[in-house]
Amino acid sequence: MPDTSTPLPGGGWMALPGRGRAWAWDSGPAPHPGGATVVLLHGWTSTAALNWHRCFRPLARRHRVVAMDHRGHGRGIRSPKPFTLEDCADDVAALVDLLGTGPVVVAGYSMGGPIAQLLWRRHPEVVRGLVLCATSTRFGDVRLPGRATQAVGVGLSLALAAVPTPVLEQVRRRLGLAPDTTGMAAWAVAESGYGDPISYVQAGAAVAAFDARRW
Repeated sequence: MPDTSTPLPGGGWMALPGRGRAWAWDSGPAPHPGGATVVLLHGWTSTAALNWHRCFRPLARRHRVVAMDHRGHGRGIRSPKPFTLEDCADDVAALVDLLGTGPVVVAGYSMGGPIAQLLWRRHPEVVRGLVLCATSTRFGDVRLPGRATQAVGVGLSLALAAVPTPVLEQVRRRLGLAPDTTGMAAWAVAESGYGDPISYVQAGAAVAAFDARRW
């Protein structure tokens, strides 16, 4: 767990009908009558807790705060389907529907920004407001079309899928090494270890191919 000055709210598994089991943190009903429900969407290769743990307490003084791990990230949904940002947006809509908290204010950081934008486009009735942080309407290089970027990502993910699981686990542990393995650093290393490397590659390709400028 992070240091006690920034505690996480209650976390648990949420069964999203037709989609899978997702992990979400939920601070519970808003303590203030005018408080909104704020949904926090994390960045690429991160988790809801890693990205947002210092935001839960100040936001929860007024609002209900919900943050889920995106599919393939942290404890998020695992699926044989390739990762798509659209699926992540639909996951968020399903979570909001399950909790009965909509419409919500959505804050998207980095990869969470495209997911927030797609949530607004695909499920406008769910969104009360958007806060977009360190993100964009497009990330890819104009010299490399989106389909080519996605093709590269699919190829890399297929290559990773052929690597034996013990080897992937060893690589993941080595990438997670930190000079300080106690306290906050130990928690961060453990939290980052939940993710799926194949999903990370696919997600990176999806973010690089994302382009919302036409809408």
